[in-house]
Amino acid sequence: MSKPLEKPTRTSGDLAPHDRARLEAVYNKLKAAARATQEFRGGCLEPGKNVEPMSARDMALAYSKVSTAEENLWRLREELLGWRRPAWSPPSTQLLDWFCEEDAAYDSFPTAD
Repeated sequence: MSKPLEKPTRTSGDLAPHDRARLEAVYNKLKAAARATQEFRGGCLEPGKNVEPMSARDMALAYSKVSTAEENLWRLREELLGWRRPAWSPPSTQLLDWFCEEDAAYDSFPTAD
């Protein structure tokens, strides 16, 4: 097990194919749970257009699934890689835009010529 501020000694490239597949499956569950919350983020308000109310219970359940998936990802990262979640790391429920397809452009940085 790693200690805080200790550089990880293993990466996902060091894992056996079976373990790498487990890690990828858990990560994909987190991404899917995050995508399922998009309907609760609203959108542009337009004059004269009604806004449909959303179920607070459904929204809470969706965000709960994100939290559970994130906990499972960090648990597996610690088990397989020895990575511990940093205390300063905010929960995914506060950073869901990282998983939005529309924000994918921000993941690519232009290269200097």
